[in-house]
Amino acid sequence: MLDTTDTDDLCVVGKHLRNSIKKNNPLGVSIPSIGEAFHTLCEDTDLNQTEKCRNAAGMLHKLIQEGKIELVGIGKDKRVYQIAKELMDEDQKLKPADAIILSVACDSNECASFYTTDRVLLDGIKIAGVARIHSVNIQEPPYSERRRRR
Repeated sequence: MLDTTDTDDLCVVGKHLRNSIKKNNPLGVSIPSIGEAFHTLCEDTDLNQTEKCRNAAGMLHKLIQEGKIELVGIGKDKRVYQIAKELMDEDQKLKPADAIILSVACDSNECASFYTTDRVLLDGIKIAGVARIHSVNIQEPPYSERRRRR
């Protein structure tokens, strides 16, 4: 999950993810979170930012082609939307985009951990309860700056 207020933390998280990918551990990434990341990365129309966006898209495509990143989407049964509604009913502070991203993880049979730096998701006791019903544990990334400061 990409949050523009957590850019320092995201650098550390990015390094951890890069190391995970290098170890041939495929990383499941939800399609909605990629959309959020590119929206944040590409919202500035500055020429340098546009080039960064193109480079990021190229790197993402390469990692997908190499099987290092597996895209996780929304199934045909639309259960993701039901889970997202359930999450938003539990916490009014949860943004719809974040609810969809978390619900993709909850709907996946392969996701046990959901890494985020978003405080609403990390501190939301009711949100965590809904995620646990779907066997998903919401947690800070292993190499998060906030986690190291504790």
